[in-house]
Amino acid sequence: MQIQNVLAHVDVVDFDLGVAWYERLLGRGPDRRPMENLAEWQLTDTAGLQVYRRRTRAPATVVIAVDDDVDAVAREVGARGLALEVQHATTGRFDLGTITDPFGNVITFAHAVS
Repeated sequence: MQIQNVLAHVDVVDFDLGVAWYERLLGRGPDRRPMENLAEWQLTDTAGLQVYRRRTRAPATVVIAVDDDVDAVAREVGARGLALEVQHATTGRFDLGTITDPFGNVITFAHAVS
């Protein structure tokens, strides 16, 4: 197996609202719209995020994104009007910043604490 790219995938029932929300979260529009009702952001050379319109409510998705500075992500997202709930590792191994989209999908930004 020679995997070239991994895409996290979230379902939304209102595509326009979902794309607009993820544009705010990520600070930019999607890089691709490869098919109707699908938007993709390429986040790194080998990882991305898909937002797909599903006509019926799907089970919530959890996406974990590793970042070097959860506090910086919270400030950046906060400047765009969204609030990340940050939990700093006190006994654990990770600082976490969590936000839930309007459809119940949970996005967590994680930073390994040394």
